[in-house]
Amino acid sequence: MNALPLTREPFPAPGLSPAQERMWFLDRLSPGDGANNMVVCERLTGPLDAGALERALSEIVARHEALRTVFPEREGFPVARVLDPEPVVVEHLGPAGEPSPETLAELSNRPFDLATGPLLRVALIRVGPEEHILHLVVHHIAGDAWSIEQILFPELAALYSAFVSGRPAPPAPPRRSYADHVREQRE
Repeated sequence: MNALPLTREPFPAPGLSPAQERMWFLDRLSPGDGANNMVVCERLTGPLDAGALERALSEIVARHEALRTVFPEREGFPVARVLDPEPVVVEHLGPAGEPSPETLAELSNRPFDLATGPLLRVALIRVGPEEHILHLVVHHIAGDAWSIEQILFPELAALYSAFVSGRPAPPAPPRRSYADHVREQRE
């Protein structure tokens, strides 16, 4: 497949990575299929500041272009477009109790619209007064298991801790942009 343009207003950048092209193609073959949804459920025990959690998630999305990139179609081909950061909307489920397998399956398999996003979805399930389940879903076009485990969750913990304590967000670790990664793959 030819390199496809990645537009990031106002500066053009390289095309989609080969892995993103595959994910986009698979999404077109089976629209509405949750097979490429990456799901992480974490049980949170103790007092929870939902506002600080939402703020921390929003900061992560602001820091990572991959979580703000959408893939509209232009002349039959995908084009990557990085959106401006917006607050993450966390779906709050309760009143309390363990979620049913059907509820978890519905949250996990709900399809993403790659053309409009967002490609990250978060639910906070209240199990008890000081027990919650954080249910996070990322489309595989925007992340992988390594990035969720090694980047997203450590940053989430650091940001949440800072915001709960009333401190400012710690500086983002230096990283190459995803556009640089794609450019390198294409070369």
